Amino acid sequence: MQNALKLPLLREKMLVVRFYKKFIIMLKKILKRLYGLYKYRQNWQRLYRFKKMHNVKRIEAFKNLHAGKTIFCLGTGPSLLTENLSLLKDQIVIFTNSSYKAIDQIQPAKKYWFVQDQHRLKEFNEVDRGIFDASFRSFHNIYTTDFNTISPKDVFIMPEIVYRNSPYGKYPEAIEKGDHFSDDLAKMVCMSGHSVIFSAIQLAGYMGAKRIVLLGVDMSFGNTIQQSYFDQTSEQTRFFWPLNYEKHSKGAFISFKKAFDAKGVEFINCTHGTKEDVLDKMPLDQLVKQL
Repeated sequence: MQNALKLPLLREKMLVVRFYKKFIIMLKKILKRLYGLYKYRQNWQRLYRFKKMHNVKRIEAFKNLHAGKTIFCLGTGPSLLTENLSLLKDQIVIFTNSSYKAIDQIQPAKKYWFVQDQHRLKEFNEVDRGIFDASFRSFHNIYTTDFNTISPKDVFIMPEIVYRNSPYGKYPEAIEKGDHFSDDLAKMVCMSGHSVIFSAIQLAGYMGAKRIVLLGVDMSFGNTIQQSYFDQTSEQTRFFWPLNYEKHSKGAFISFKKAFDAKGVEFINCTHGTKEDVLDKMPLDQLVKQL
């Protein structure tokens, strides 16, 4: 008799559990759709706001500013710790991310700074832009980049944008992968090679450099922070992501070299012990003697 009474209760519990599971699945689908719609609207709203920050005249002021000159682009690889950076004194230097901390050691004639990663934008938001001749900013993610991390003192450059399909219509996203190259930063900068160094390289080309020289571009990210960055105090170490050179960056080096070869621009990597195997190599002291 007791077993007979338990069966209906068991069936009832099973029905409740099934209903609950179906309800949760349905709720997740609804929330996913709502989030997708919210992100769709946000991306368009944020794109319009970013476009207003893209001041063409301000960017064009740097076109061919250093025509025929040598421009050095500094990455943040640990090889910077072993380089004689004082050799760059009175040179034109574009720093990326935390490599700006070597400014006092270098004392360049012209100093520029490029930051684009959302975490780096936050980390360096309070850095005095007055120590640079110009500070450049872009982004690789429309949805997550904080507007407050881009100062009015920064020269903002729109990244290359693609319009993807969604259930709500086309929506904008920055192209943050690939090997695209832009020779007109008044239009856009390409988020190539999974690294800000490629944006700095495009800037050097836009400035009219006849020779672009890389330093601190190791392209040999290890399994630890110490093996990957020269600045061990940087917040960059909190978001450690070991870049895969062959997969993420080599194609961009090939594309960029092809573009500069066509323009007659020398493209050299002076990074000691770099894993990059596309560009011409030369020790820094030897190159500086030729300047």
